[in-house]
Amino acid sequence: MYIILVITALLLDQAMKFWTVSHLKLGESQHFLPGIVSLHHIRNFGAAWGVFSHSRIFLLLITLLASCFIIHLMRQEIHRSKALATGYALVLSGALGNGLDRFRLGYVVDMFDFDFINFPIFNLADCFISLGVVILLLAYLYLDKQKEKGAML
Repeated sequence: MYIILVITALLLDQAMKFWTVSHLKLGESQHFLPGIVSLHHIRNFGAAWGVFSHSRIFLLLITLLASCFIIHLMRQEIHRSKALATGYALVLSGALGNGLDRFRLGYVVDMFDFDFINFPIFNLADCFISLGVVILLLAYLYLDKQKEKGAML
């Protein structure tokens, strides 16, 4: 089940990036949800917020190591909690989506631009990573609370 989630999220990310490259010139913007989100085609040669810009090999290596580690954690936690496995699957799909861009293109295609706040432009892979991290944090907090309750009995 979780492999289907990883593949589906990865395909959605790549499809959105393909659409962006096909329909928007580099640097071009288009209103998506006026006043909230615009589509803005950019190339990100770094990681989040442009960190490690133009360090492609380093970022590919980090992506490979992180993906292997996430798979390991996912395999360990898959029977403990569906929420943990889901969180890891989302983080993995995002890492693979951006890693695939770096491998194929040398940069990551970003497109979502918040109109109401000064925030870096991002893509679906970034959304999946962020959502996965939130799910993981909530799941671990819940599991810790369950452990505390069990210890109190």
